[in-house]
Amino acid sequence: MANLIDINQVYLENVTLVQPGLDPVLQSVDFDLPTDQTVVIESSNPNSSLQFLQFLSGARPCASGRLLWNGQDIFSDEHEVDPRSVMGCYFEGGRHHSNVTVKAFFAQFTTPEELKVICEQLDLTPYLNNELGKLSYSWQKLVFMTQAIAKNPQMLLLEDPASGLTEAQWLNFLDLIQFKQRQGHLRHIFMTNHHPTAMNHIGHNKLFLEEGIIYFDETAPSKKVAHF
Repeated sequence: MANLIDINQVYLENVTLVQPGLDPVLQSVDFDLPTDQTVVIESSNPNSSLQFLQFLSGARPCASGRLLWNGQDIFSDEHEVDPRSVMGCYFEGGRHHSNVTVKAFFAQFTTPEELKVICEQLDLTPYLNNELGKLSYSWQKLVFMTQAIAKNPQMLLLEDPASGLTEAQWLNFLDLIQFKQRQGHLRHIFMTNHHPTAMNHIGHNKLFLEEGIIYFDETAPSKKVAHF
């Protein structure tokens, strides 16, 4: 489905998000999420950050409330726009297609011209004819994260993207994101992060999830950083 919506506002309306047997991740929360920037979601319980990211992707339903894009319940059955047409996601449990080559994998969602740009940016050319499952973890992860951005989504959700990558791979991936952003894509990026130094390379803000509430990091040195 073609992109039929511009995401300009993401709002949590009376959202309660729970994990069975544990304290709520969110409890009756109304909140405007920051947009047009990179946001790192943090919590003293790392699983809460992941649950929240999955909720933003539509993969985890909330116990009550709604997630609204531009005032519309984008994940309702009645909505005619497929949110996946404007959103890219990478989650650690989502890797598959291990028996296909890197080139064949990318051919499913890129043109040869786009693939050339991606390979040059990420130094992937030597691995194009390798089967995904035979690559090291870091190269596999880089390929699957690249899948999340290859279709030029407006919103990007990434679980702990830097962990397991070399510094060169991470910096190349950030350069590719920046290239896409100069073209007007990847406007809103939400991620979790457990890498000790990865965020030194990105202008970002933080949101914290604690005791059922969500709040900004008021001590961050810079606010509303657009892109990188």
